[in-house]
Amino acid sequence: MRPRIDYRSTSKAAYNDFCSQHPNEQISFIQYKEIILGFNTLLADHVLETGERIKLPFGLGEISIAKFRPPRQKTFLNKTGKAVTITGLPINWQKTREHKKIIYHLNAHTDGNKYRWKWFVKNARFAGAGCFSFRANRIPSRKLAQYLKSDPKYAQIYRQWQD
Repeated sequence: MRPRIDYRSTSKAAYNDFCSQHPNEQISFIQYKEIILGFNTLLADHVLETGERIKLPFGLGEISIAKFRPPRQKTFLNKTGKAVTITGLPINWQKTREHKKIIYHLNAHTDGNKYRWKWFVKNARFAGAGCFSFRANRIPSRKLAQYLKSDPKYAQIYRQWQD
């Protein structure tokens, strides 16, 4: 669920702020929205194609795609003293139902690595940057999965970034 107070760059309030700050620019709301969404799409496509860290304007930090290896197994004792082993891998529910035992997604197409959009908050230059988070919306996240499944070169392009 979305937070109650939220800032969307394509909202009517953002458009009204733009119009009040730039009274000489005569642009409709639909044109304004298309420009914002078009720029965001170009930025996401550039990051997906190159795997580079992109510096955002106005000191907002950098974004990129980060590769990481999830932990395979952890064993711990529960309250009764019995050893319980859990994995950091997601369950493949379709195959689990077919074979009647738990089967995990092993990410064989990426050699067991996972990939995600990452915002480098330490490079942000505004007060309270640590209080904010970044989550890519559905379209770039699905494009990332599509790129990784379509061509193995993308698994090599993306890197493990140190914070």
